[in-house]
Amino acid sequence: MKKTKVYILIYLSMMLPVLLSAAALNKYTAPAQSVTSVQSKATVNKSIYIDFREQVRGYSPEKKEKMKTYYRKKLKESIRRKNLDAAAHYERLLGILNSK
Repeated sequence: MKKTKVYILIYLSMMLPVLLSAAALNKYTAPAQSVTSVQSKATVNKSIYIDFREQVRGYSPEKKEKMKTYYRKKLKESIRRKNLDAAAHYERLLGILNSK
């Protein structure tokens, strides 16, 4: 009986620092991402791109260039902020502006 208590004390003395250090690292682990949270992201409706294409069709070349400059700036900002959804959106708008 006395031998069992000694083994338990040795085991606890060995495991206590491990358990305490693991608890301190929990705040640095990334949270689990569920499938529903990924699927529920709002995406831009495709009709917006169709309407944008129709709207810019009548714009002058100067106005199109100003818009390209603006959307390039927004694209760079969104890439810098690592907002890939916004970057894809601005890239698509630039593609529409560059098409004839």
